Amino acid sequence: MTISYAEEFSSLMLRWRGSLWKAVLKDLIAYYIAYYVVLAFQWYLLDEKQKEYFTGWINWCEIGAQYIPLSFLLGFFVSVIVARWWEQFNWISWPDKMMVMVSTMFPGRENLEIRQAIGRWSSLQAAIAWSGISVRTLKRFPTERHLVEAKLMTEEEYDLYMSLDAPHGKWFMPMIWIVNLIKKQYHDKKIDSIQLELLLKQVYSWRDGFAMLYVYDWFVLTFLFELVRIKIPLVYTQVVGM
Repeated sequence: MTISYAEEFSSLMLRWRGSLWKAVLKDLIAYYIAYYVVLAFQWYLLDEKQKEYFTGWINWCEIGAQYIPLSFLLGFFVSVIVARWWEQFNWISWPDKMMVMVSTMFPGRENLEIRQAIGRWSSLQAAIAWSGISVRTLKRFPTERHLVEAKLMTEEEYDLYMSLDAPHGKWFMPMIWIVNLIKKQYHDKKIDSIQLELLLKQVYSWRDGFAMLYVYDWFVLTFLFELVRIKIPLVYTQVVGM
């Protein structure tokens, strides 16, 4: 179903959180301060001859600015930022496909605990991984104890998780538990080698999405591309509307 956002356009332009205005506010203030400092210097500290030289230098800068392809640079900037945002969106992992396959491979009430364990561990991995990427998730789970309170992690798993020394993050641990559980079912002859391979592919695909989002989070485009940290859809709407 196609939804029109025309009625919400004015409210989008006035939003502050994640907006273009918030992103450029400090730079805009610095620009105005520098502008009026230069203006005061020109009109109150220079004599007439110096003002003439200064005005000539300004005109020379304006002529030089005409040779800078500003439209091309802005178009390239918007293209890269939007493409980067869309790539990150496509890397978001969804557990549906993996859990459907788990339900198919382990049917019946006798495998209920297996399905519940894999489902809980996949949710646990998502919560841990997103806590390192999303501020909202971090506020929901600021510490590992909050994961236990939310029943995503047991006390035994908490002790095992905290005992691991991993300075670069240990969000992958629930995936290791899932892999070990699946391998155990294979050794117990509950699944064959083909089913094992299919399940592991889904688990690795689930893991790859979080890994790529971490890579995007670590390597941020510098200079003007630092704006990639803001919410692109809102900013792009505001830029187009200006």
